[in-house]
Amino acid sequence: MKKSRIKPLYIAVAVVIVVILTAVAVLISFTSSKNDSSKTAQVSLDKANLKADGQLEQPSQKEKTQVDILFDNKAIAVGTSLKVTAIVTPDDNDRAIVWTSSNEAVFTVDKDGIITIVGEGVATLTATVGSVSDAVVIEGIRSIADGSDNGFSVYIPSSGNTYSENNNSGAGTGSGTGGGSANGGSTGGNSTGGGSTVGSLSEGSSTGGSSTGGSSTGGGSIGGDSAGSSSSEGSSTGVGSTGAGSSGIEDAIVDNGFEQTLSNVYVCVDNGTYYGEIITQSNVTIIYIKQRSAEFDRRINNVLESLIPGNSSQVWNNYLSASTDRTFTVDGRKVRIVVAAGGGHSQIVIYN
Repeated sequence: MKKSRIKPLYIAVAVVIVVILTAVAVLISFTSSKNDSSKTAQVSLDKANLKADGQLEQPSQKEKTQVDILFDNKAIAVGTSLKVTAIVTPDDNDRAIVWTSSNEAVFTVDKDGIITIVGEGVATLTATVGSVSDAVVIEGIRSIADGSDNGFSVYIPSSGNTYSENNNSGAGTGSGTGGGSANGGSTGGNSTGGGSTVGSLSEGSSTGGSSTGGSSTGGGSIGGDSAGSSSSEGSSTGVGSTGAGSSGIEDAIVDNGFEQTLSNVYVCVDNGTYYGEIITQSNVTIIYIKQRSAEFDRRINNVLESLIPGNSSQVWNNYLSASTDRTFTVDGRKVRIVVAAGGGHSQIVIYN
């Protein structure tokens, strides 16, 4: 019987078919694996994108930056230098305030907000942080007695002097008795001259209780609550239940070891170390605190007691416990605490 043989051609064809089928199986497996990886990568990418989108949305939820100049429209005599301040909200903005004058022929301003009146006229003071700003109008006037042509209140420096206009006739006599008068008023003694006595009271406030004195005769007086009287019984605002205003606190500041460096700036330096400063403006007193010591804390509390008698401890305790900016009311007066940002000053802001 004859044995059958498989022809070599059939064997070769079978081998080729097996190889092709194996290759197809491997290719299918590789393609499937690649598709799965792509899907996984796509899902991971989507999750990453969602996270990034969430992070980008956070700044829109942040409080919008605001700038508030703590100063009113004012008429200021030529030659006067004073510091104007502004509050930036929120206080974590690392951009500095940029101060500008719309007309440097009226006043100039430096990077710290110190303005110097150099001429008569009207110009705008602007404080800008990023794309937001605030502005007030400053009128340069020849002298305090001239007053404002635009109805602005006149800024009277707390220099302790009595201003006189010598172009008025008459032997005017005025006396100031009692706690003294702030911002250019005569204290204790008599002022006699041939003109008007100006600035016996600044914006109606004096330090030390009511000032008592006779009416001036002759030129009349300007700068208190009324013209024609250097002081009146009980008309001034003293340290009482409502406390002193920003224009009547200068004596208390100086008595507590602050040195006056500008007409409205008082700095505390002890043994060569700078601790802080106080700025008085027409509508507000701003206490800047850079660093603390037991003695500096005592001085600040004494000033607070003059501003808000009987309630200074509440303000101080709120300052010590504040971790974020906060605003509250004490004895009918608005108080704002501004926490220090970036190693700067913290602030206690007390409005009149």
